[in-house]
Amino acid sequence: SAEDIKTLRAPIDQTIPEGIRNSFSREFLGRLSVVNYDMLTRDHIRTLATQVLDQVADNLYKKQIRMTYHPVVPDYYAQSCLSDDRGARPMQAMIDRDVVNPLTKAFLNRDIEAGAGVHLKLV
Repeated sequence: SAEDIKTLRAPIDQTIPEGIRNSFSREFLGRLSVVNYDMLTRDHIRTLATQVLDQVADNLYKKQIRMTYHPVVPDYYAQSCLSDDRGARPMQAMIDRDVVNPLTKAFLNRDIEAGAGVHLKLV
């Protein structure tokens, strides 16, 4: 209900940093919504890594190439992103660099062809 939403919204003085409150009118600040973000956990980032790797596998499947990966591969990307202040943002670039680009090059060079299988593991 509208009353429930009203109780969930904290007063402007509690949610907007003082420097911003002092720089803008109260009317303008009243139009803002403050969204607090929690840090992603290792499990969240691992789930994202699994989803990205599964998408790569789906794209390869369309080319009749089967890609599987060792269960520690998503953990590797999750751990790499946890140590980065940007969270999961660099994950796609890492997977592109480590997986997609080499597989694309191998496909274009005909090192792997339709019907092939690829298994990712850490070495």
